[in-house]
Amino acid sequence: MSEETLAKMPETQREIYETRPSWIVGLYAVAVFSAFAGAVFLALKKRWATPLFGVSLVAVVAQMGYVLFGMKVIATLGASAAIFPAVIVIIGAFLFWFSMRAKARGWLR
Repeated sequence: MSEETLAKMPETQREIYETRPSWIVGLYAVAVFSAFAGAVFLALKKRWATPLFGVSLVAVVAQMGYVLFGMKVIATLGASAAIFPAVIVIIGAFLFWFSMRAKARGWLR
């Protein structure tokens, strides 16, 4: 994010952004790339989709959990700050569940 964009943020949001640990960015990368790979493998009907969605779900829960509770974002920004992370976790859980169901039904090779 550019310094100009960062300067336009409210002080509380800027502080949250600046104080986040670097491993949170790593978890984000793991979550995104494993979910993308899982989606590709699901489209190709490959069994690798399930473990990749599982890895993505674990990374998302760890990342969002730390950001919301470890960094006290809910206390700082309010309960509405949890809506978008909750939607992301629900989508991740659905994709993992769907891939497990597809594997059990024999749709994946």
